[in-house]
Amino acid sequence: MWWQLICLRVICELVDVVDAVGNKIPAFREAFITVCRQSGKTSLVFSILLDRCLFWGITREDWPEGESPKKLGISQQCVWTGQSGTDIRKKFLNELVPQLEKSAIWPLVKKVHRSNGHEAITFVNGSRIDLLTASESAGHGMVLDFAVMDEIFSDTDNRREQALLPAMITKIAAQVLVCSTAGTGASTVYNRKVRTGRKAVQEGYTEDFCYFEWSAPPDADVLNDEHLWGTWMPAFGHTQNVSSIRHAKIALEEEEGEFERAFGNRPQLTSTQVIDPTLWDEATDVKAAYDDQCFLAVDTDPTRAMTSIAVCDTDGIVELLENRQGTGWVTERLGDLIEKLEEVPFVFDHHGPASQIEGLDKLPGARPLSSYEVIAACGQFFDAIENGTVTIRKDDALDDAAHGVVKKKTGDNGFVFSRESSLADVTPLMAAAMAYYAARGMEPEPFVL
Repeated sequence: MWWQLICLRVICELVDVVDAVGNKIPAFREAFITVCRQSGKTSLVFSILLDRCLFWGITREDWPEGESPKKLGISQQCVWTGQSGTDIRKKFLNELVPQLEKSAIWPLVKKVHRSNGHEAITFVNGSRIDLLTASESAGHGMVLDFAVMDEIFSDTDNRREQALLPAMITKIAAQVLVCSTAGTGASTVYNRKVRTGRKAVQEGYTEDFCYFEWSAPPDADVLNDEHLWGTWMPAFGHTQNVSSIRHAKIALEEEEGEFERAFGNRPQLTSTQVIDPTLWDEATDVKAAYDDQCFLAVDTDPTRAMTSIAVCDTDGIVELLENRQGTGWVTERLGDLIEKLEEVPFVFDHHGPASQIEGLDKLPGARPLSSYEVIAACGQFFDAIENGTVTIRKDDALDDAAHGVVKKKTGDNGFVFSRESSLADVTPLMAAAMAYYAARGMEPEPFVL
């Protein structure tokens, strides 16, 4: 299908850097594809695996246009990991091996290994595809050329990457293909990669990582906008039609949010998502402006991918001042803001990722917040939105954070905004909440420059 060709042309692109044996290497070491269910993702993955195993290193001289290749490619060690060993085994043995047996490639297969826990395909040129579980030990002791991380929406930690990436570190031409349909607020790895991918696209980042997404826009009615289904379902009109999608809608109607997840490729909303969109919109104002009686706050995510600085004055007017990648810029920028705002104090989570930013605690006016205070900050900011006692300057990054935030319970009654499980970069919201807490509930302390 057309969408598969788009992905293939980018994922298989090579650059004029060569590996140890003189072959060009992939332009993108990691590729991430997120698409609706039953769109042809599995056939795309299997095609890329077969190409890598059988034809890696083949040149135009080895494979003239319109003819069969004169030789097979260099031996490659590949793995395919799924959401569970049972799921990937069924897909492998019940779908893919039968297709392979009927294809022209079958004579190039040396053996299909079917024993439970040791499933694999070996080829006559020495290449191999192994099936692995998503455990921390999977891949240990292996040296890999290519790895597939399939359906990562089920992953709540980084064990797959922790297992696979070290096994590829010595291979300059290694490549990781990550693919999945959307999950839930608990889909930590998926949500993080979507945030990273969208940010890369927005900023025009074109090195090492490529990102493909087909999903319904936030304002779309996935259940009822039938005339728009084809705009985010790339298989619609090819292997899917209106009748089949309508049937899926009826079959999934009792599972709240499941149709939107499966066929809108939108994360399934759950009761843990905390901020009412209407109340948030009422709290925002494009003209809001803070005065000089204020506090700053800084927050970064656990991967140090994104960092935000927010400000709030004593009247409860909040503005996001910075939302940028990384942490290397933070100390200098925060120092400039402190000087510009005439030595205002700033706060950060003493036990959070921002506490590790070099030089942060040495800046004048640093006020680290305890875990109890961070919990209080999130609760007070949430209450302020509900009660209409905060005014937030309109900002796209803050909007995304508010719409995608997920709460993490702490103790019996408290919660914080989850940096790990939220469906968006939540650092703007965390910084805003801490700035609001500081400005409304803390007295400035004198400090010496």
